[in-house]
Amino acid sequence: MNKENTRNSGLKKNVIAVSDSMIQHLDHEEELAAVIAHECGHFVWQQYTQDDNTIVQERWSDAYSVELMYNAGYNPRYILEMQNKIFYYQGNNHVTLDVHGAPFARAEDVKACLTKKAAEIGD
Repeated sequence: MNKENTRNSGLKKNVIAVSDSMIQHLDHEEELAAVIAHECGHFVWQQYTQDDNTIVQERWSDAYSVELMYNAGYNPRYILEMQNKIFYYQGNNHVTLDVHGAPFARAEDVKACLTKKAAEIGD
């Protein structure tokens, strides 16, 4: 993978690719778990729907990653840390916004999912 590329891919055939530069920008195991959980969300999405709306898929994958991280024993709050790094390094270029959606809206979605999860578990 291109070391300057911070994009990852939820690929078919049960493979998730994480770029070298993404790994270099992450400071905690939990942040890597957040990336992998998000990419798993893309795989699950593709198994259950034919909807190609990438922004909806990104936001759904964000929400799915909260649940997956919690179930795997990771603190899902690290999703926000990981997102901040991705959004910072990728910037707000036209392609990123068209495919991934507005960073602020996605972060707000994750915060809402975290609040809902905290209420479910009594945290």
